[in-house]
Amino acid sequence: MKHFFILLISVFFLFGFESKSLCCKDINIKKDTSINTFVFTQYTNGNFISKKSSDTIKNNSRKEKLKYRLSNGEVLKGAVINIAHPTMVEVVCEAGADFLFLDFEHGLRDYNDIGQAIIAAELHKVPTLVRLGERSLNLTERILDAGASGFLFPHVETAEEAAELVSWCRYKPLGVRGSGFARASISYSGNEYERRQQANKDVVCIMIVESLKGKENLSKILAVEGVTGVAIGPGDISMELGVSDWKDPKVVQVLDEMAAVVKSFPNRSLLRLALTPEEAVKNVNSGANMILLTHDVQLIKAMYSGLFKDITNKINQAAKK
Repeated sequence: MKHFFILLISVFFLFGFESKSLCCKDINIKKDTSINTFVFTQYTNGNFISKKSSDTIKNNSRKEKLKYRLSNGEVLKGAVINIAHPTMVEVVCEAGADFLFLDFEHGLRDYNDIGQAIIAAELHKVPTLVRLGERSLNLTERILDAGASGFLFPHVETAEEAAELVSWCRYKPLGVRGSGFARASISYSGNEYERRQQANKDVVCIMIVESLKGKENLSKILAVEGVTGVAIGPGDISMELGVSDWKDPKVVQVLDEMAAVVKSFPNRSLLRLALTPEEAVKNVNSGANMILLTHDVQLIKAMYSGLFKDITNKINQAAKK
């Protein structure tokens, strides 16, 4: 056994130093302290080719695209994803969604479901916004590390809440997001500080205002630096008003008043739910630039219900002839 270890050590030193020597003949790595980044110098065909990594940063345009399109005056259409299976995500992306609303507030989806949905959407170049039911700095960081473009934070009622949530989404000096390496950073190369500052600019932070208290503080919420926009939710507001129909005049009035406030902030986005094309047009006319279809489970149920009903009627009509 003793002789075996001596032999093993000898082989290590022999081939280890030889490999190191061969490696150093081809590639030299040195530190350029003037830019605080590494310079990789490769020896090829008798010439040294140098390239500063800070000059090769690749920004993930999918995250930037969402904000760019909104600031460019486009109206974007999205869909709520409850069935966070990659195939469902692909179907909705290929159907023409501009963005996906991944619901992580309701239902029994887990971290892996959301992670797989983000990857599937990214392959189709569709940005994902995650609705977080749990307020957690660490969870916020992890979802961004997974590659999400941003969030829809539910039940926001004050500017202070909005400011804290935005800070969770941004690295220092603008926020408190912790530095770390995960799949969201693999499409970047180069200066890590620059990547993180670009991420601060790209991240989407939408506050869901769905209470009368939130309505009272809406202007202050919109004024918070880093808030991309707001979504106004009819479901919780209708319950607070004591009605079940979202089309009840009481609900409509509150939502229209909130939309008017958002419209007075031209640099802020407004997301509204639309169940029909007519509702979508009405909401766009009120200032919405993000239109959200209803939940996939509701759409699928409605589609099958309509088909089964029509087929049953046709069969019964044919049987009577």
